[in-house]
Amino acid sequence: MKKYGYPGKALVGDTLNTAVWYVIQHSELPIIEKYFPLIEQANKKGEVQTRHVAMMKDRMLMYQGKEQIYGTQGAGRLIIDPETHKEEWINFIWPIKNPEKVNELRRSVGIQMPVEEYAKSMEIDYSKKYTIEEIEKLKKKLDLPSIKTF
Repeated sequence: MKKYGYPGKALVGDTLNTAVWYVIQHSELPIIEKYFPLIEQANKKGEVQTRHVAMMKDRMLMYQGKEQIYGTQGAGRLIIDPETHKEEWINFIWPIKNPEKVNELRRSVGIQMPVEEYAKSMEIDYSKKYTIEEIEKLKKKLDLPSIKTF
């Protein structure tokens, strides 16, 4: 990537282009932050899908502890009740900056499935929408931070 930039469709074709995107998308934050600008540039040249840029942006924001934009990221937390010590895993859609307009924003980047349907496909109840502050409170109920991403 240092020599050629992001391996877009013209260089490697759709399948390998998407494979590279998946590797970066499912990496840790420093890797995503390093390569995200290359992916944005490739998108401007038509070399990577806009929805992939949106999904990576959301993942990066989630890892930074910020609200996502397009509602593409689900997460989970292991909650330990301080009184009963009972463990419970809670899955949720990571907090969204503008939930009232999220489906419009999703469509604008080529994601046709509404966030409510997307959540349901992952067996997440979207009727409970968490804020960043609520997520922070969930983290404080744990001895060790625990996160699961989708």
